[in-house]
Amino acid sequence: MLRKLLSAFIIGFACTVLLVSQWSASAEQVKFEGYEIPVDIMVNGSYLEDGGKGFLDDNGIIYVPVRFVSEALGAYVRWDGILETAVVSRQLREYVFEPATQGCYVDNVWSYTSQRIINGVLYADAKFLLAKFGASYEYDSLRHEISLSLPDYTVPTQFLETYYTAEDLYWLAKIVTCEAGSVTFNQQVMVANVILNRRASSSFPNTIYEVIYDRRFGIQFSPAYSGRLPKANPNAKTYLACKAALNGLNLAPDCLYFIYASNKSGWIARTRPLYAIVGNQAYYK
Repeated sequence: MLRKLLSAFIIGFACTVLLVSQWSASAEQVKFEGYEIPVDIMVNGSYLEDGGKGFLDDNGIIYVPVRFVSEALGAYVRWDGILETAVVSRQLREYVFEPATQGCYVDNVWSYTSQRIINGVLYADAKFLLAKFGASYEYDSLRHEISLSLPDYTVPTQFLETYYTAEDLYWLAKIVTCEAGSVTFNQQVMVANVILNRRASSSFPNTIYEVIYDRRFGIQFSPAYSGRLPKANPNAKTYLACKAALNGLNLAPDCLYFIYASNKSGWIARTRPLYAIVGNQAYYK
C-alpha cells in the first residue's frame, strides 16, 4: 500500500521534522527534507487515518483538522462560504470557527482559538477543539501523538488508520532501537523501511511483529531471540523515525536487507543488488 509522502503536512512557511526535546512540547526543530512528521490522533486506542493527523508548530501548539476530527467524533460540519466560517454541530450546540479573527463562537460568545488554513483545510488548536467533545486529552511527546478517551463511543471505521496500529509502532520502534539506536535519523528511517518493505513483500510475513520474529530461513533479526528486544527502550528520535517511515518516507525503496558494510562475504552481499552504503550499514534489494 502506497502512503502519501506526508503530503498533507508540506507547509509552505517552514516545514520541519519536530524532534521533541527530551522530549517536551517546546520543540527542538530539525529540518529534514522539508517534511514535518504528523501528530497521530488516537481515539480509544485506534489511530485516525491520514486526514485526521495534526501537526505541532514552532510555539508548541498542536493543530488538528477541524472537519475530519469533528466528523470522526460524531459531529456534523459545514463550511459557510459567505461568512467564511466552519460550523461544527454537536448535540444541539454549534461551534462556529472563524479563521479570519482566530475566534470561535459558542452560544454567540466569542473566544480566541488559534487556527490555520493549509491547502484548503482548516486546522484548529487541538486542546480547544477536542475539549468540545468532552474527551480526556493527553499528548505523548515520546510517540508524538494525542491520545483521547471517549467512553461508550466507537469511531466509524472509515475514519480509522488501516496501515499501522499502536502495536505496529511499538514493535517497529523496538527493533529499530536494537538495530540502529545510535545512528542518524536517516539511517533509522532506512532500517524501518526494510521492515516495512518486508511486510509488503510476498516473500515475508505480513505483520511487523511476524517479520521481526521470522525464522523460516534462519533468524532474521538476532535481537528478537537474544533477549535484547523486550528490553529495548526507544527514544523520541527513534519513534519519530518510525513514524516517518510509517507515514510514507522511504529512503530505502525496495530494500529487503541491511548488513554491516564490512560484511562482503555473506550470501546477501554476494547475491543481492546493493542499493546504498550509509554509515556502517549496507542496504540490499
